[in-house]
Amino acid sequence: MMITEQPETTTALQVSLPRETLYAGLAQVLKCASNNRFMPIISHVKLEAQEGTLTLATTNLGTGIVITLPAEVEYPGVWTISAKLLAVCVKSLPAKGTVRLVVEDDHLIVACGNRTFTLAQGTDGQDFPKMEISLSDGPCTLNSSDLIAGIKEVQFAAATDDSRPVFTAICLHFLGDHANLVGCDGFRVAVRSIPMEHSIQTQLLVPAPDMRLLSQLLPSGQPVTLSWNAEWVVFTCGGIRLISKLVDRTYPNYQQAFPRDHETTITLKKSSLTSMLAASKPFWRDSSNVLKVVYGGSGVTFTATSEDLGTFSEQVTTEVTGESDLALNAEYFWQFLKIVTGREVILLLNGPTSPCLIKPVGREDFCYTLMPMALIGI
Repeated sequence: MMITEQPETTTALQVSLPRETLYAGLAQVLKCASNNRFMPIISHVKLEAQEGTLTLATTNLGTGIVITLPAEVEYPGVWTISAKLLAVCVKSLPAKGTVRLVVEDDHLIVACGNRTFTLAQGTDGQDFPKMEISLSDGPCTLNSSDLIAGIKEVQFAAATDDSRPVFTAICLHFLGDHANLVGCDGFRVAVRSIPMEHSIQTQLLVPAPDMRLLSQLLPSGQPVTLSWNAEWVVFTCGGIRLISKLVDRTYPNYQQAFPRDHETTITLKKSSLTSMLAASKPFWRDSSNVLKVVYGGSGVTFTATSEDLGTFSEQVTTEVTGESDLALNAEYFWQFLKIVTGREVILLLNGPTSPCLIKPVGREDFCYTLMPMALIGI
C-alpha cells in the first residue's frame, strides 16, 4: 500500500542492513499482512529502498503499517514478496549479521554470512494496493505512553459484534486540552482521559483492533502525530506509521451514561473484589453472569445464584450511606478489575435502575460505567 506519493524507481533493488533491524521491522508489519487467497498480493510486504532507508509496508486494505528502517542503499528500488516467507528466512539468519537484499532476474536474494535464499514469486510492486491519502485535518500530538495506557484501559469495553459497527470502534474524542478514549458496547462504558497539545474538538472512530495494534507498535515516551480526513486516520511515531480506515458512524453520547449525582458511595479493596468474583465464578457463569449487590448499613453483600449449583454469598464490611440493591454483570465487573491499577475502587450508586459508576481511588482520569441487569427472579 502506497501511503504517500513516491517518485518512480527502478525495480533493481540492492540494500544492506543489520539482521536484527530487518527482523524487528518485519515482525511489526507482519501483524497487518493478510492471508486472503483471493488476493495474494496483500499477503506481501512491499520493500522500498531509497535515500538511505528501507521502507516495509503491509496492508489488509482497511489497515496499513509502514516501517522505515535505516539502511545502506546501493540501488533504490521496489519489490514485494510474501511477508511470512521473508520473515521466516530472515529469522534463520545469523543474529549479529548484515543482511543483503538484491533483486536479480525477478528473484529476491536474501543473503547473510554463508546462508543465501533465492525467493521466487515476488513482484515489482505495480499490483500492490495503492492508497493515496490527502489528510485535510490535524495534526495533533499525543504522548505515546499516555495513548498506550489509554487504549489498554478502554479497549476491553468495545464490542466485538459486527452487527453494531459503531460499538466496535474506540472513540477518540478531542476536547481542547485533553482527549477522551472511549470503549462502549451498549452495556458498559470505559473512559480514559489523556492530555493533548493542540486545541481541537472532534471525534474519530478508530476500529478497536487497529487501536490494539497501535498500542503494540508504539515505543514508550515518544510523540505521536495524528492526521486524518473523513475516511482515514494516520498515526506517525518516528519511523512507524499506522493507517486506519475510520468507522463511518455517529458515536452515541457516552457522557449521558455518567450521572452527576449519586446517592451512595462505597469504597472497596480491589483485591477483595477480585477474590470474591473468582470464588463465585462458577455460580455467576451458570446464571448469565448475574451478580446481585445488596448494600446498606455496615456493608455490602454479593450473591450469585445458579439453579444447578446453588448459591454463593459474601458480605464485605465497609461504610455505606443509603441502602438498596442492584444486579451487575460479573464478567464485565471482573474485566474492569483486571486492567485497572490501584488498591481500592469506588462504587457510585443510585439504586437498582441507574448505572453503576466505578472509579479507581485517587484517579480522576479513568472511570467505568455498568448498566444494571434486571433483578426480576433473582
